Amino acid sequence: MIGGGRWARIVLGEAIKLSNENLSITVVSDKNFLFMKDWIRKKFTDSNICVIKRIPDVLGENSFIYVLNETALRYETLTKVSKHEVPVLVEKPLGLNYDVAENIISVYKNKKVPLMSAQVFRFLESTSIMKDILEKYVFQSILLCWADPYSEVKPRDIKKYEKLVPPFLDILPHVFSLLEEIIGEFDVSYTSIIFNNIEKDFCLGLRINSSFDLEIKYSRIAPVRARNIEFFAQSGSVKYDFSENETITKFEGSRQILYNQYKKSQSIQLMLKRFLSYWESGIMDTKFSHKTNILALQISQDIQNSLNSNSTYKP
Repeated sequence: MIGGGRWARIVLGEAIKLSNENLSITVVSDKNFLFMKDWIRKKFTDSNICVIKRIPDVLGENSFIYVLNETALRYETLTKVSKHEVPVLVEKPLGLNYDVAENIISVYKNKKVPLMSAQVFRFLESTSIMKDILEKYVFQSILLCWADPYSEVKPRDIKKYEKLVPPFLDILPHVFSLLEEIIGEFDVSYTSIIFNNIEKDFCLGLRINSSFDLEIKYSRIAPVRARNIEFFAQSGSVKYDFSENETITKFEGSRQILYNQYKKSQSIQLMLKRFLSYWESGIMDTKFSHKTNILALQISQDIQNSLNSNSTYKP
């Protein structure tokens, strides 16, 4: 695992739960080397997790690499580790812009080295139920709400954001990958964005398949955490809430006719298991496709171009 930030620590906490006696974990972190050593020693007293500062020149047989460091470092890191010719999983976004992402994908394709996009919301188990429900609907619009408190503290950790990653680029890979799991492949175009509080609060308008609107309401200054997506049809709506547990609520007009709650998916563990199974099958699961990641970078670039031409604000 390459990276020593908050998300890397969350993933590490899930990786250690995998019931695989042959699995050993090495964390590579230069910036947070001492912190990670101390954190792992306190958090996982009986584990055999190694922390080092540099990516090794030689890797053991059947190795995997998961890149979770800062987005600005992704291109350099991915280029460096491609020489090992082992499966690589990389966090979103693939880079700070579309050209960088396309370039690194091309490098791995030419070397025939498996590069996979880590899109954890593809592994929410209840999305298949949501998909089945929506197959009977002709929905006309989608509303997604994504919000975080101003100072969100997760298990002894304060959530921080990368300054070089615009907030829309931070969430769009998640939004598009989740949406594709529910409605299948789609095309998307940018229509508008309105900022209410600089980059901390905005409403983003997108057009899906040239036929219906997707509105994304986003905030980093909300009172509580929210993650939900609602599909509107003429007869009613279906809401999927994955803020904590996963719930599906169906409405006919204003009348609630269905409410199902599911326990929280072990989505990180499911993603890691599928990644680690690559050596057995040699087949890259479609859930690791770069398509929605690249789509997010394209839309992000469209937003940036629009902002650059229409305002003085440059996220």
